[in-house]
Amino acid sequence: MKKTVLLLLFVTMAAFTSNAQEIKFGAKAGLNISNQTGDIENTKSLIGFHIGGFAEIKFTEKFAFQPELLYSLQGAKYDFSEEDFTEESTLKLNYLNIPLMFKYYATESLFVEAGPQIGLLLSAK
Repeated sequence: MKKTVLLLLFVTMAAFTSNAQEIKFGAKAGLNISNQTGDIENTKSLIGFHIGGFAEIKFTEKFAFQPELLYSLQGAKYDFSEEDFTEESTLKLNYLNIPLMFKYYATESLFVEAGPQIGLLLSAK
């Protein structure tokens, strides 16, 4: 499954690159605040980070495609309580995220981007 997704990403990028007018590369990093919901109660947010790179492939002055490859730490903190017993636990999820962003430049310095993201779980602790 992972090989199929990566192959699809490579073919998509190759197709867009062949028609591209301008390609820019860059690095990206930031903080994540993640949490989980559902049947489990008493969850708290976990602060993590993401780091990776991107390529911006500009088609026209107004439109571009920006695939990214990001390593991301996500998860949540849990408080389990029963009568005389309390335990705090942390779930850490390591992901390889692949956002495929389409960008529209309203002006030279203002843009809007949207698109799907593929997330591959690397490990859970």
